[in-house]
Amino acid sequence: MPIGDIRRAHVRAFDAELKRKKLSPSTRNVVRAVVSRALEAATLDDLILANPVVGARDRGARKAERKRPSFTVWTQSELRQLLAAADGRLAAIWRLAIATGARRGELLGVRWIDVMGEAGEIRFDQQVVATPGGMSISPLKTEKSHRRVRVDAATLAVLEQHRGAQELERALAGDAYEDRDLVFCDELGRPVSPGVLTKAFAELRTAAGIRPGRLHDLRHTAATHLLTAGVPVHIVSARLGHASPTITLNTYAHVLPTSDERAPQVMESVLG
Repeated sequence: MPIGDIRRAHVRAFDAELKRKKLSPSTRNVVRAVVSRALEAATLDDLILANPVVGARDRGARKAERKRPSFTVWTQSELRQLLAAADGRLAAIWRLAIATGARRGELLGVRWIDVMGEAGEIRFDQQVVATPGGMSISPLKTEKSHRRVRVDAATLAVLEQHRGAQELERALAGDAYEDRDLVFCDELGRPVSPGVLTKAFAELRTAAGIRPGRLHDLRHTAATHLLTAGVPVHIVSARLGHASPTITLNTYAHVLPTSDERAPQVMESVLG
């Protein structure tokens, strides 16, 4: 359609079509957001007077937006149980996952050149993805996904221990080793499948005896602990690689303080 002819009724009809295709409310929200961003850009360029997506959301979509995200947040004690139960070639990746809140593909894509010990940072620039032809290494999707995350000294020490074990594997493999500088790889230096990592986590979680949850919940757990400890939302958003702090707020609003109980104390301190 010509962009100037699009009305709210057309947006609602489009959403109804997505419903007929049995797409979930959350998926429809993503589609609507993409369309809305394009039309918002058109309003800024004076191509149209108003964004027709605004106000066209149906009741089900609004209800889905208000619904609290469902994920497991493991306690400090549970995280320590998890790490205590970890062993083998991937033991160090769980520590890095908790320390950074990175996605599984990002963790598997970290190279040794990205481990900047002197700066105390880990750089995330690429990811491992599963393709029909096998494992592939590709750039991260968005500009904000490319980031540097500060980590604690103990996590860096764990990675150094992991490096020593990896060097032994390299020596044993000889010419068969495919050196891609990956921090986490198989015995021959090749990328590890994200699916393998998910399965390994499920087995580790069971062995550790902690509450059920997904590998991705380590990311949610890291974010929740940071936010409840008072780390500013924009800092947590940058660490997670979110496109904006708004996404972080929408996802974790329920873990943030909901009352102004501390506000009078703060202002009393300011005013003396």
